[in-house]
Amino acid sequence: MTQPEVNISTGLPSQPYRDEWRRSCPDVLVFNPAPDGKPRWQDDDFFVLNEHFIVVPTVKDKLLATWTAHGPKLAFSRVVVSRSEDGGKTWTAPDIIDGGPETSARWSVPIVAPNGRAYLLYSYYGGDHRLHGGGCKMGWRSSDDGGKTWSERALRDLRPSPVDADNGTTSFLFWRQAELDSAGRPLLAYTRLGVNDKLKGLGAIRKWTQSECLRIDNLDDAPACADLSFSYLPGNVDDALQVPQPEQSEVSWANEPSFVPLPDGRLFVCMRTRTGRLYWSCADTNGTFRKPRVMRYQDGGDEVLQPGSPAPLFRLDDKRYLLIFNNNDGTAFGATDTHQSRNRRPCYLALGRFDATAEQPLRFSEPLLFIDNDNIPVEVEGNEPRYEAAAYGSLTATEDGYAFWYPDRKHYLVGKRIAESILTYMEQSL
Repeated sequence: MTQPEVNISTGLPSQPYRDEWRRSCPDVLVFNPAPDGKPRWQDDDFFVLNEHFIVVPTVKDKLLATWTAHGPKLAFSRVVVSRSEDGGKTWTAPDIIDGGPETSARWSVPIVAPNGRAYLLYSYYGGDHRLHGGGCKMGWRSSDDGGKTWSERALRDLRPSPVDADNGTTSFLFWRQAELDSAGRPLLAYTRLGVNDKLKGLGAIRKWTQSECLRIDNLDDAPACADLSFSYLPGNVDDALQVPQPEQSEVSWANEPSFVPLPDGRLFVCMRTRTGRLYWSCADTNGTFRKPRVMRYQDGGDEVLQPGSPAPLFRLDDKRYLLIFNNNDGTAFGATDTHQSRNRRPCYLALGRFDATAEQPLRFSEPLLFIDNDNIPVEVEGNEPRYEAAAYGSLTATEDGYAFWYPDRKHYLVGKRIAESILTYMEQSL
């Protein structure tokens, strides 16, 4: 009799389904789509894929989580929220805030004002259910009770760009939790997709993408959603951050950026590309961003390898940063394309430290293996198997370190502790 494949860490076989959430050895379960062990892949009300999982603190020990829940065959998507009142130990059942079979909404990001008012920003597609192809607007809602109830949807337009559709519609996604700049203003990094006819005529291997950032300038006033005031980075949309595709240099593919402040007041950016490497840029004192270049562990050091997968960079304190990435060039595990799901694992950590004398102002420790799923996918009916170890996660502070909240194989939502001792260990290689 053939023995089932077993996770050495947990001793769990790849079945039964109800135990698979344990495979990556998390410390807490936030959401299991089918706790009875019987997933209903074809039902419209079942959360088939769960991604873009962002957790933020509201007040005291209360946490607010949001994510995108896709329906069968990714035909539509929903923005959902869940709440914890005990520091993340237990969570409420998810509430659908927007989207569904008739009107898709996705890529939600929570922002909390100093007075506790929470905002939820997301991409609202209306009746266009295509995953990335249709134009969208910024959907905004607010809550004054920690996410229990929400205001009506307010729609805002993103600034226009020459790469938008010829009819003026914009396609974009905000993908990660907000970072605060040196003045305490939220930085909301986003990807803009180029979808006009001229770009389509290039026959791009992948869609045109470029990296930009929206800054909320009046969050301290906690205004109504319609009265939030924005600035954009780079200041001129024509200067959006772009990186040529290796196979087609006239087409940019630079997306899912992390904008983080440096101690000297500048902004540092890292972003994923199709080159098998992360790229970085940095703004000078007048706000002009330099041309993106390959990110290295330090000036003259090894390149930071990364497939076409998200790699968030978080600012921990005045001098330290944390990079969460996959540490391979996109050809791992038999992948034939840098964008395939199977090379989005394992998940590694690298600690960054500011170096005022370096050309690349952040230098990074050696990578440390953090999360893996033993190459056992979640087999999703009507969709490709999912291998992602921890794509689209978020970070919150704890009493002794941090908690990383992540989707395991874009299905189970879990959290894992990063103790301060782990950060101290990585710092030894800096």
